[in-house]
Amino acid sequence: MKRVLCLFLLTWLPLSQGFAQFFYTKGFIVTTANDTLRGEIREVDNQLVKFRAGATSPERDYNPSQLSAYETDGTPRIAGRLTEQGKDTTLFMIEQVKGYVRLYRLVKPDNRLISALQLPNGQLLPLRGTLALRTLTTVLTECKTARFQQLLNPQSFYNSSLYYERIVRAYNDCVSPQQSVKRKRKKLGFEAGLLGGVAANSWLYQATESRFNPYWNPNGVYSTQTTFVGGLFYTLAPTRKLALSVEGIFSHYKGSRTVSINDPLNPSNLAARVYTFAERYISVPITLRYTLIEKPIRFYVKAGGLVNRNLAVSGSYISSFGYTIPVAMRPSASVGYVIGIGAAIPITPKRAVCLEARFVPHYVTYGVTRLANSRSLQLTASIPILSR
Repeated sequence: MKRVLCLFLLTWLPLSQGFAQFFYTKGFIVTTANDTLRGEIREVDNQLVKFRAGATSPERDYNPSQLSAYETDGTPRIAGRLTEQGKDTTLFMIEQVKGYVRLYRLVKPDNRLISALQLPNGQLLPLRGTLALRTLTTVLTECKTARFQQLLNPQSFYNSSLYYERIVRAYNDCVSPQQSVKRKRKKLGFEAGLLGGVAANSWLYQATESRFNPYWNPNGVYSTQTTFVGGLFYTLAPTRKLALSVEGIFSHYKGSRTVSINDPLNPSNLAARVYTFAERYISVPITLRYTLIEKPIRFYVKAGGLVNRNLAVSGSYISSFGYTIPVAMRPSASVGYVIGIGAAIPITPKRAVCLEARFVPHYVTYGVTRLANSRSLQLTASIPILSR
C-alpha cells in the first residue's frame, strides 16, 4: 500500500499544476478603448485577470488600468476606483447587488476590505472592517423605516458581504423599489458519476473473549489485501465551501492469520491453526466535504457515516490434523464511518475530478454481536458524468 500511495503522490503532484489551466471560464472583456473581446477568462486576484481567445490560444494578462469591465460565469465585474486616506486604487470587483445603490465584492478579500458601495452619483466607497458601519450609516440616510434601521444597529451588525447585501437590498426596496433588482435564487448544483480506485483492506478480529486465556485465540489483525473499490457517487453543491456527498461502493476482502496454541501445561506444544475470513460488501457513505483552499484546485477534508451490508461473509480454520472447520457467520447490516482528504481538479469549467485518500472502516457483526472491524484504506477518483 505504501508503494501505491507513493505512486499516487508522484503522479498527482506534477499533474495538478497542468490541470490548473482548465480553470478558465467563458466570458468577455471590455477594454478601456471600448473594444469587446470574447473568449476565456481566469481570475488571479483583484488586479490581474488572464484572457485567451480559446483553449489553444496564447494567454494575455490584463490589469484594471486596461479594462473597464469583464464578465464570467454570467456575472459582471468592473474595474472600480477606491479612495482611502487620499490614495486611489483601482481594483476588479464582482457585481453583487443592482439598484438605486449598488454593491460590489472584491474578487479576493484584501486585508479587511471585502466590498464597496456605489452611490447613485457613481462614487465608490470602500467597506473596510470597523469603518464599514460608519460609512453605511453616513451615506444611507434616505430610509427611516424601523426594519432598515435595525440592520444598522451596532449590536446586530457584522462585517460580511452577505450582511452588506441584506442592507443594500433593504435600502433599495425602501428608497427606490422600481430600481430594485430582485435576486435570482440559484438552484443548487450537483454532480453524479463513477467512483473507482484501489483499496488496502484488512480485518481486526475481536470475537473471542481474550480475558479467559483460551487455547486458541484468533483475535488480532489479519493480512492486508490490496484490491479494488468501485461504485457511484452523487454530490450536492460541489462548488460550495460545504458540500454533501452520497456514494454506493463495492469492495471485498480475504485474509488469514496463523494462530499458535496457548497450552500452559505444555509450553513446548507448537500446534497452530490458520484462520481465514472473507467478505463481499456494499457500503453507502454519507459525508460532508469542507473546502480548505479555494484555488483552481480545491483542497478539502471530508467526514461522515456509512451503512454497510455484507453480500457474503465466511470464516474457517485449518486444524492441526488438516481439517477445514467453518466459523459460524452470516451476512448482516452494520455501520461505519469515513474520514479523508482530497482535491477537486478542474477538467472543464464546470466539472472536476476528485482525487481522495480516505479511511473507511465498518463493523462485521453476527446478529447483534460484533465480530470484527473491517478496515479499508482507499485511494479513489470520482469522475462526474452528469452535472448542473
